[in-house]
Amino acid sequence: MVWRALGRRFKDRINVPFSPADSEDPTEAEDAECLNDDEPDKNRYPWEDVDKARHNPRLQRKHPPGEADKYRVMAKPCPKCGKASGELAWFYFESPKWTWENLCGRAGWMTVCDACHMQVDFFLEVMS
Repeated sequence: MVWRALGRRFKDRINVPFSPADSEDPTEAEDAECLNDDEPDKNRYPWEDVDKARHNPRLQRKHPPGEADKYRVMAKPCPKCGKASGELAWFYFESPKWTWENLCGRAGWMTVCDACHMQVDFFLEVMS
């Protein structure tokens, strides 16, 4: 099913481990092995979606930066340049409307290293 595949891909993108054993479909298990590699420069969400959320004034006003404080102790530094989590860009991310309609929507706090153009962390708060 399409929504299941989309949900599986988003599971990987939010640092929720997906075990190939979770899948009944052997091709999904093979895909999961490819998706679970921990390459430090691997992007988790499409940059177009990230940029839209990051520069959406209404979304960012709805989620003031202080709300992210509970995640600051868990946030990692940039794996490429080592920039501390407090020096990274913090903003609220919400996946596009179609992901919510297909029951694979995600929202939460994201950290990005602008110097390395890398999505470092995503702290899931809402999912469909």
